[in-house]
Amino acid sequence: MQGLRRKERAENIYTKMKITILRKMKYEDTFIYVMQFDKVFQYLFSWNGEIYQDNLTLEPSFLNNLKYQLGLRKSPFTIDELEEGEKAVLSGAMLSIDKIIENGGKTRQFAKKKEKQVAEIEQDIVDRSGQPCVWRAIDMTECFYYECLTHGMLVKMKDGEKPTHDFVSPMQLEDLSKHNG
Repeated sequence: MQGLRRKERAENIYTKMKITILRKMKYEDTFIYVMQFDKVFQYLFSWNGEIYQDNLTLEPSFLNNLKYQLGLRKSPFTIDELEEGEKAVLSGAMLSIDKIIENGGKTRQFAKKKEKQVAEIEQDIVDRSGQPCVWRAIDMTECFYYECLTHGMLVKMKDGEKPTHDFVSPMQLEDLSKHNG
């Protein structure tokens, strides 16, 4: 008998969550799904095989929330509040897609692949020379460069990219210093 009561209590612990899909909308080359559950509004979309999501939590009015908790309302939000939450989440999804497109459609997978390639090049340099690169930034008239202090190499600075170099003749350093000197 005691085991039966425990089982009943364990079954009552789990509650059902109702997820409402407020909108499915095509934007650029993907579909945005806007959902609402409890006090949370969430968007989901897929881009190049990756799923992106974000959410925000809105607090309903006290009275509407109380009615919802008592089962007198289907949702803790009024229709206007649902529309407001939907618009906020939808604008976030569209902004995220616009940022991805602005970055050339490159996804997190692409960034990880590029980071892995840079790490392999760095490891190759360390394996060949026995020393890791130490970098400093140099302002050369119109351009900024990174200088590898370990190997005496210059690399043109690119925004958001970690500097790396191949083994090139140290003459490159002399040629650049003559050209900019």
